[in-house]
Amino acid sequence: MKTAFSYLYRKMLKQNALTLAGVVLLLTLASLLEAGSIIGVAPILDLFIHPDLQHVSGITSTLARWLRAIGVPVSMVSAMGCFLGLVLIKNLISAASRFVLTTVHFRLMRTMVVDVFQTFLGARWQFFVANNYGVLGN
Repeated sequence: MKTAFSYLYRKMLKQNALTLAGVVLLLTLASLLEAGSIIGVAPILDLFIHPDLQHVSGITSTLARWLRAIGVPVSMVSAMGCFLGLVLIKNLISAASRFVLTTVHFRLMRTMVVDVFQTFLGARWQFFVANNYGVLGN
């Protein structure tokens, strides 16, 4: 068990440390955007209930302030556009993180399979003579 862990540590963490750190960063960013997109529904509901922007939540007033700063009128359409943009960015980052994670996974699997084949094919004749075929097959 200790050799399997050291093999995984050596192959996975040392050789792919930068890639794995990037995956963790992308997944964290996707999670934060997921929470932001859930919170992004609040301005839409506020604008539906209070179209005059009186007695709205802090999230809606912040969004209204940002929209006014860039010169966009505060309306249901602009709030839905912000929500759609947030969801689109979240999904793009999530897809990118899944792509990178899958690429790392298949790179590690390829490395492990090639190492097993190289070890098996590089074994001495004594290994094959000393072991039963059933043990070798398993």
